Amino acid sequence: MSTALKKRKQLDQFMSHVMEPLPRGALTDFEYNRLLRDARRTAWHKGEATLRLHHARLEIHDAMLIFDRVVAEQHLTAEDEDAIYSKRDRMLANMKAATERQIRTPAPDQAAIEWKRRRMTDLYSTARISREEIAELIAADEAFLTAHPIKKGRAS
Repeated sequence: MSTALKKRKQLDQFMSHVMEPLPRGALTDFEYNRLLRDARRTAWHKGEATLRLHHARLEIHDAMLIFDRVVAEQHLTAEDEDAIYSKRDRMLANMKAATERQIRTPAPDQAAIEWKRRRMTDLYSTARISREEIAELIAADEAFLTAHPIKKGRAS
């Protein structure tokens, strides 16, 4: 048997083995990466929902205060004002804490990374997180997304 024929036979055996369908339940790399990202996405959406809840509560509180003072023309005592504004301060602190937790939650996709970048320019929405920490978190997220693609890259 010639060398070319042996190589051809070896190649045919290799190709038939490679082209066999995957056994049921076997994960491809892309499927595994998708599952990893889905786990991140679940945590991200939970944090996002919590943040939206705190933001909505603050907005409702402010709207009710404006209605009471402007439309209903209620005049508040100093004690009432103190109670209202201390409640608002607690709500604002809760919203800032939720924002910080959301920033620290691993990003599941590029849109989440962009959200984190926007928070880096607006540090008013957080109190206990620095630009450097946000930059480190973004770098870690980008490294994860690069290391775990869910689609094949385009061939050049």
